[in-house]
Amino acid sequence: MSVIIGYYGNNGSAIAGDKRNILFRGSEANREKLESLLYNGKLKNDKELKEKAEEYDVKVHITDSQDKIKKLDGCLMGEVKTISNQSKRKRMYLSKNNCALVEIIDDDMTKKEIKKGSGIIIFGNKHLKQLVQAELQKNVNIVKSGDILKIEKLFKDILSNIDTPSSSNDVDSYSNFKYENLEKVISQELSNLVDYRNGLKNQIIKVQKLMLIEKKIATKGEIGYVNEGKLKLYDKYLAIDRICENPNLYYEIDITGDVKEGDIILIDENNLKVKNKDVIVSVNKIICNR
Repeated sequence: MSVIIGYYGNNGSAIAGDKRNILFRGSEANREKLESLLYNGKLKNDKELKEKAEEYDVKVHITDSQDKIKKLDGCLMGEVKTISNQSKRKRMYLSKNNCALVEIIDDDMTKKEIKKGSGIIIFGNKHLKQLVQAELQKNVNIVKSGDILKIEKLFKDILSNIDTPSSSNDVDSYSNFKYENLEKVISQELSNLVDYRNGLKNQIIKVQKLMLIEKKIATKGEIGYVNEGKLKLYDKYLAIDRICENPNLYYEIDITGDVKEGDIILIDENNLKVKNKDVIVSVNKIICNR
């Protein structure tokens, strides 16, 4: 669900890309049928896509805010990606007189091709490529002129006027007049990607830890008894000061309310109570199952 056009030549480079992102939820077989219709140009607009999705019992979530291209120091970059059990990325890097095409699976670069001179690169499904190529043929003189700003405008106009549900009319575009050693850029970008993915993994682990802690919060049952004015927790419980990665742990905590030595404290309907008494008490910690 992407279309990106890139140009590189003697005067610099230009790029334009749409911003559409589509997520499908449903049976794999029905998703594949819907995607096939979409990629082959059988669905003419968003309305037809949503109607066919409903027919196939597939949930479709469409956003037009995905940043697929960017301007780096001395070059331009465009990326299309698919995320499933693996992260697959296809990138174009464009600079004056040279271009690099790169494919990345997770953290590993699986393919790299360097092109010199001038040319046009198109990322997109077969139907989108055909639409773009037809428009480029109509405006071949602009491309041949090598005027970078005019080429950028042409690319943006082409993508803005493509009427298909697999791309957005909202388009980003950039131009660049510098030459850059793309080998060095790719090396740095790959390093940045590894750092980003590692950071993402750590964030996921952190969230999983917090979710695990939340699941352990006690919701019912006898949790302890009053001993010397404090709530002493039974062995299968502990208390924490807050929900975070490394909370402080407590096995005996302050308790507030009308309690007496030996009173058994329980959780009932999310309230702390004294057993066999209609007395609600409170603590300033979170009680959890061990």
